[in-house]
Amino acid sequence: GKIWDNTNNKGTNKIFCFNAAITTPAEFPAYVGVDDNLSLTASANPSGTTGTYSWSKVSGPGNVTFSASNSANTNFSSDTPGMYKVKCEFLASGATSSYTVESGEIWVVGVEFFEHGTTTEISEAHVGTDGNSSTTKDGETKNKKKRC
Repeated sequence: GKIWDNTNNKGTNKIFCFNAAITTPAEFPAYVGVDDNLSLTASANPSGTTGTYSWSKVSGPGNVTFSASNSANTNFSSDTPGMYKVKCEFLASGATSSYTVESGEIWVVGVEFFEHGTTTEISEAHVGTDGNSSTTKDGETKNKKKRC
């Protein structure tokens, strides 16, 4: 985004450029359970730039909730497993155009139990794209049981 600044000592306009980045989580893809919260933070650049934030869903199969959709810090949750992307729009104070940054993949996963599985396998497993299988940290494919 850009802001016209009329306050320089030569009486001419100059442009102040700004942008934003999603800084939490530190890495994508990010994983969160159904109806659990994933902390999201957006930061304006240069540091100290003030303005307004607006979080929204870009893609994903279910409903999405942001705990504070107009804040730099919010919690994301969804009621449906799947892959999601979100965006944060930042409008710097005095700007006429905004800057939008999109997240990487956010995977919402259901809590499932594996046949002969362990807590370690569950916490380090990846849900299969078919929704019915998973791969453990050792690459072993497991079929999921239904929720209890």
